[in-house]
Amino acid sequence: MNFHNYSFTSIAFKRIFGYTIAIFSTLVYGQKIEIDTLNDGFLFREGNSPVLKYQIQPKSINGKFSRNNYIHPLYGWNGEVITEDFPEDHLHQRGVFWAWHQIYKDSLRLGDGWTLEHIHWEIETTNTKSLLNSFLISNKVLWLSSKLLDSVGKPIPFIEERNHIHVQPKTEHYRVVDISISLKALIPGIRLGGSEDEKGYGGFSARIKLPEDLKFRNKNGSVNPENTAVEGHGWMDFTGNLEDGQKNSG
Repeated sequence: MNFHNYSFTSIAFKRIFGYTIAIFSTLVYGQKIEIDTLNDGFLFREGNSPVLKYQIQPKSINGKFSRNNYIHPLYGWNGEVITEDFPEDHLHQRGVFWAWHQIYKDSLRLGDGWTLEHIHWEIETTNTKSLLNSFLISNKVLWLSSKLLDSVGKPIPFIEERNHIHVQPKTEHYRVVDISISLKALIPGIRLGGSEDEKGYGGFSARIKLPEDLKFRNKNGSVNPENTAVEGHGWMDFTGNLEDGQKNSG
């Protein structure tokens, strides 16, 4: 899985991010990807096996930490759930998501998309498309803040997001999920940034289950977790017993 942190400033920007999630195994499968339309989002599946769910409608816990426009659950090769939502230690984290701590209009801080303070997302349109054996959904998402209102108190959209989620069927050893995200400022003076500490994290992220045997590696071998950013060298693999009774996956 590829993770990147971005911190950038512009008057009016358009930035495109591309990410690939690969779910690995040693089995041979491969059926057509289809989607089910649910009351609150879309469920991708391969045959009867779920792959991932994209959350459209906001969900919260006791009315707090409302979130949408993210992926959860993300399922592993054998149907195990890889991601977490509302984890007890960080209730704001959610599945596979993309968010920034610092969101400004000029000197006015509009909120924190990571911790879900004063920021919310409105999914304006969703288009679905079957591509041979794979499936693609494309979403137009407006970013809004309770601190940026018009004359009648209605939130003013300040960023237009376009995201595309392309799920492909299993190959001999892995499944590929491609995610691309573009952001366009709708008003001048919009700035985004990562966390305001030495970590600097933000952008495309995932809350993965954290079993005791979780291990990390990149193309150069094992990677030791650090408090600050580590170099992925193009990709990072997370492997462990992500669900009781299942073999290691990642």
